[in-house]
Amino acid sequence: FMETTVKDWKFSSTLPPLLSDSQIQSIKAPMLTIAAEQDIAFPGGPMIERLTRVRPETKTELIANCKHCPPTTDDFRQWLCNRLMEFFDVAS
Repeated sequence: FMETTVKDWKFSSTLPPLLSDSQIQSIKAPMLTIAAEQDIAFPGGPMIERLTRVRPETKTELIANCKHCPPTTDDFRQWLCNRLMEFFDVAS
C-alpha cells in the first residue's frame, strides 16, 4: 500500500524555511502551536519559546516525550480533539 501511494510522489526532503519574526508577527489569525518535545527537525521547547517571545498571545502546547509524529492512542486523539475545540471556540 505504501509503495503504491508514494511510487510517483515527487516531494522535497528538505526542511521548510523558518519564518522570520516579522513574518510571524504579520499573521493576524489566532495561533495555536502544538509542538513535540523531542522533535529533531522542530524542537518543541525552543519553538514555543520563540513564538511566545514574538507573539505572546500565541496559545501553545508541548507534547512531552514525543518525537515528530504524535501518539495514535485514543486518549491522545481525545485530548487533541478537545484542545482544538477549545481553541476554535475561543478564536471564533
